[in-house]
Amino acid sequence: MTIGQAFLLGLVQGVTEFLPVSSSGHLVLLQEWFGFTESLLTFDIFLHLATLIAILLFFGRSLFAVTLKEWILVALGTIPAVVIGLAFKDQIEAMFMATTFIGIELIITGLVNFYIDYRVKHPVKESPLSPVKSLLIGVAQAVAIIPAISRSGSTVAAGMAVGLEREAAFRYSFLLAIPALAGAGVLQLKDVVEAGGLGEIAIIPFAVGGVAALVSGLLSLGLFRYVIIKAQLKWFGWYCVILGGVLLLKSLV
Repeated sequence: MTIGQAFLLGLVQGVTEFLPVSSSGHLVLLQEWFGFTESLLTFDIFLHLATLIAILLFFGRSLFAVTLKEWILVALGTIPAVVIGLAFKDQIEAMFMATTFIGIELIITGLVNFYIDYRVKHPVKESPLSPVKSLLIGVAQAVAIIPAISRSGSTVAAGMAVGLEREAAFRYSFLLAIPALAGAGVLQLKDVVEAGGLGEIAIIPFAVGGVAALVSGLLSLGLFRYVIIKAQLKWFGWYCVILGGVLLLKSLV
């Protein structure tokens, strides 16, 4: 992996991890474009760490204001993803290899964006977060384990569907991302260790990719909050639908 490839992978990871367009789907496509055949698990772990740090920096001191009750609701919302991720790990990983699946799932992500855009303009009666709502949003996050289904888009859409105000849905979505990213990193680390260790770490490409993921992640978090407030999610919707349609046609031809 060259420094340029590491930079581009980090950039794409940081941007797409937090914008509602699916980081996993884009990284699969990018790695296929580069023609990578070797495992990038160690590098993926590093990028997950960089994006996790981006969340911590973005929310900053406000994380210290999160109450114990809120952390309990975050823990509840994390349960569905843990159960689904462990139970169907092999089947989910197989989906990463199929361009047809990626195309269909990107189209679904596009429809999720259209829904968020509509719900921002036509909100349901607002109500506070509850254990039941946390679990429902957690189910949406579990579904987003499927490659090319956006985690951020799915959780924000679910939050607004159950009555959270747009800023509250955004906030809870990314509080949920903290254990999700940490858990994904731990699972990947386990796979790496079982495969024989972390292997050789190319310090400069890893550093370049990590910084790119961190900086672009911070910017994309701010952009996502802005477009939710301004109700401009339809543009992400059209992007995902068009890209998904192109991939689907390509796989069928």
